Amino acid sequence: MTDRDPASIIEIEECRRPRSPRALFDFVNQIFSEFGSTEEGRTYLRYKMGLCKPLREEMYPIAIFGLAMFGERSDVTIQCHLDNRPYDCTVLDPTNGSTPAERFEMTSAIDGENDRLQMEHYETYRRAPAGIEIHAQGTRRNRRIAEHRLTGVMGAPYREQMVALAAERIAAKIEKNYSPEITFGVVLDAQIGLCQPWTLDDLIDRVARSARPLCKTRRLVIIETCHRLVLDFGQYSLQRLPIIAYAPPVEGSLDLLSRYP
Repeated sequence: MTDRDPASIIEIEECRRPRSPRALFDFVNQIFSEFGSTEEGRTYLRYKMGLCKPLREEMYPIAIFGLAMFGERSDVTIQCHLDNRPYDCTVLDPTNGSTPAERFEMTSAIDGENDRLQMEHYETYRRAPAGIEIHAQGTRRNRRIAEHRLTGVMGAPYREQMVALAAERIAAKIEKNYSPEITFGVVLDAQIGLCQPWTLDDLIDRVARSARPLCKTRRLVIIETCHRLVLDFGQYSLQRLPIIAYAPPVEGSLDLLSRYP
């Protein structure tokens, strides 16, 4: 257990330090463990307070990608920037010919408001419904959330919404005139992992087919955070990278520490 103030657990300069893929993955999981050791820390993480927002939305998927792509290689370094530049991290691979540095921009296919409502539902009822839209009454300062039924399978309307959202986020990035040299990482939220296995592949394929024409000649990487699965869509081919670990939800509900290790 730790009695540290959650705001002091993660420091921006430590997050920005270049690391090998394994070191970055272990660092991120260590930070999650520290937040997870107290209820106050778990709440801080669930609501993406302070640096928990880039931790969950950038560093975690980058760490999953790095370990899946490069494994235990110590000659590769990954640096998360956590600043205002138009990309989230730089991967330096000395074996990558004349362009050893590759820049990645992560974009999450997530409904931010529904994600927050899900966290509030968990704080209120100690369990969170998955794969459905949550409704609340009142203002954010004084609102009431009715208890929602738990489900372990994402409903078809919600799946379609996630596919559309992924393509929308990619299109928005491109409209900002990002350099064509930047690789896009589409992060599918852990709720995607609540699909049954026979629908997960189809869902990822749908997301890829929606985003691929928008990316044109850009490299596209899809990172599914629940199963820690990475798919690398090059200009002409697909490479399914190794699953890092498998952490299925328990009985259809979201264990918030399993969701964010």
